[in-house]
Amino acid sequence: MLDLSRARDRMVDIQIARRGVRDRRVLDAMRRVPREAFVEPGFEEFAYEDGPLPIGEGQTISQPYIVALMIEAAEVKPGDSVLEVGAGSGYAAAVMSHIADRVYAIERHPTLGEAARRRFGKLGYDNIDLRVGDGTKGWPEAAPFNAILVAAGGPEVPPALKEQLAIGGRLVIPVGEEERWQTLLKITRTGEADYDEEDLGTVAFVPLIGEQGWAEDGRRSATNHVPGRRPPRPKRSRYNEEATMPDKKNAPKRPKDAETEPQKAQQEPVDDTVDDSFPASDPPAWTTTGAKSVAARRESENEDAPALDDVRTANEATAAAERRSADAKAAAAERPSKTDQSSDSPKRQGDKLSHAVRTAAEVPEVEDEP
Repeated sequence: MLDLSRARDRMVDIQIARRGVRDRRVLDAMRRVPREAFVEPGFEEFAYEDGPLPIGEGQTISQPYIVALMIEAAEVKPGDSVLEVGAGSGYAAAVMSHIADRVYAIERHPTLGEAARRRFGKLGYDNIDLRVGDGTKGWPEAAPFNAILVAAGGPEVPPALKEQLAIGGRLVIPVGEEERWQTLLKITRTGEADYDEEDLGTVAFVPLIGEQGWAEDGRRSATNHVPGRRPPRPKRSRYNEEATMPDKKNAPKRPKDAETEPQKAQQEPVDDTVDDSFPASDPPAWTTTGAKSVAARRESENEDAPALDDVRTANEATAAAERRSADAKAAAAERPSKTDQSSDSPKRQGDKLSHAVRTAAEVPEVEDEP
């Protein structure tokens, strides 16, 4: 067999102690039980992984932390008589045998029960009694028990298990209307008919099959031995985010004027105005309306400043005038001399020059040559 003692110590330190399990007896017992001896052949190297492992018959060996948490919650102490329902591979019973005086374990599957017995004998656990049967009915002959641990999830707490608790005894059991998701409860018997209940959080266990648990076909068994049909799955309420059972009779009536938020959003008019809190130097590029709004604000903040279109027009006009002026000067420079102007009188030449000057806007006056 592999020597996995270091892996076992690491499991206890990291997976269990660091998560809040403080009972020294529980931590020491977890260090002493070789978990690799309780898993299926071929899974030994995964025995100390932080999760459950298959053991056959559709069952699992629970996550190490869950085993430790349930034993600590049940307050198992030296001298106690403990009942475990759903022994499976026998691992949790072996851990408790290092603490309690006597452990009684019930397993529904004969093959798993026999395999667990062989392990107990091989490893020398002689204070564990195991039998195959319906764990939801408990073990009346060995009752009362100081602690009862149930390693499967039922639709409710089996009454037989509560009745077999000693006064002051603790029962730790997953309970829930869903077969695979439950709430881990700790129930303490405080009197002949008085019990305190504590919620330890959400867990996921295989279903508790039996007379006072789930039936084989997935239905919910009743305590009067008449199988009842399993209730419908919870549906998410339209009025809140919690999962509630459908109940048309007692469902809250919706006011006529009540509207859901999406409906209100569709009915309210869309506001096209733009928040002018954008800085003037950074107009929103994703909306034309926003750009116009910012431009309008700029103009209102500086009314004396020319509008953008006016500035652009003035610049274009100046550039055109300068081009025309340059053309006129070039034309005047190329004009023929007096000796070549016999056909044109001085008056006509002056008229032509005046016409060229008038066609150029804002052109400086050009002097006639002598």
